[in-house]
Amino acid sequence: MAGRPRSFNAEHALERIIETFWDQGFVGTSIDSLQEAIGIQRGSFYAAFGDKENAWRLALERYTQTITAAALARLDGPGEAAERLGGFIRFVAEFLAANLGRGCMFLCAASQPLTVTPATQAHLARLEHKLFTAIRACAPEPAGSYVIAVLLGLNAMSRAGMPAETIRAAAAAAAGAPALLGGSGSPALN
Repeated sequence: MAGRPRSFNAEHALERIIETFWDQGFVGTSIDSLQEAIGIQRGSFYAAFGDKENAWRLALERYTQTITAAALARLDGPGEAAERLGGFIRFVAEFLAANLGRGCMFLCAASQPLTVTPATQAHLARLEHKLFTAIRACAPEPAGSYVIAVLLGLNAMSRAGMPAETIRAAAAAAAGAPALLGGSGSPALN
């Protein structure tokens, strides 16, 4: 029987879509793999999620509302800016250490050139801007760019499957770097 099964749950399906894109990346994910992950037919998939790019935008939006938001909350906590940034870097490192081989879905999307529609490019740019603005609100330049570079580097380490201890050590070194602490000619943090 074609169509959506009675037990179809859009929220559960979106979680499966996130997992599929996270594991396979945007380019490596096909409509067939998304259908298989959530157990629905092609017509039902298109009716529920639109095309692959729309499903990816929905997945990125949910991912950033949950996982990315949890990390960004570290920037708004108590303490000096350098402490909050260090805590943010260490929090992200713990997440990446727990997701070896996968890294962060959002950082992967932000660091890979993709051939997508202008609407999808604009959506990703809006999500990137939100992340980078939050970091730079806590860390003026060049410290803000330093933190972004650290995040991308830690993500690359996680994607490469480097040992969790190595990721944590790199994060600890970055969290204590003069660029965050205001030394070696770096600007004082907010």
